[in-house]
Amino acid sequence: MYQELRFVLVVHEGRCSILVSTDLSLAAPDIIRLYGYRFKIECTFREMKQVTHAFGYRFWSKSIPKLNRFLKKEEAHPLETVKNEQDRQRIQKTIQAIEGFVMCQCISMGLLQLIAFRFSAQTSGLFFRYL
Repeated sequence: MYQELRFVLVVHEGRCSILVSTDLSLAAPDIIRLYGYRFKIECTFREMKQVTHAFGYRFWSKSIPKLNRFLKKEEAHPLETVKNEQDRQRIQKTIQAIEGFVMCQCISMGLLQLIAFRFSAQTSGLFFRYL
């Protein structure tokens, strides 16, 4: 079984790119625009990782079972095996701490972008990378 794909050839400044979409209802300009958003999102994640260390959290709970990346379909998810209510609460608090940390880093990334935009004319070209 195969899935139908829509291909869009983009030629920009002598460079060719082929963009692919599984949504056949999208027109070529829409596919190009959506790829542009994707690139901006990926750049933002890279900046969050390298500049603000948004994903460098060290919150953990001994209650969280080891997760197997290669879980078989018939196997229960490791978190479903946690029956102790205190362990479940510890896991929930750990996840909340991780989410709060990443959210604060997202806010700091947004503030960096606002500062870079506001003062872009007064600083070196390196500061512009946050935009």
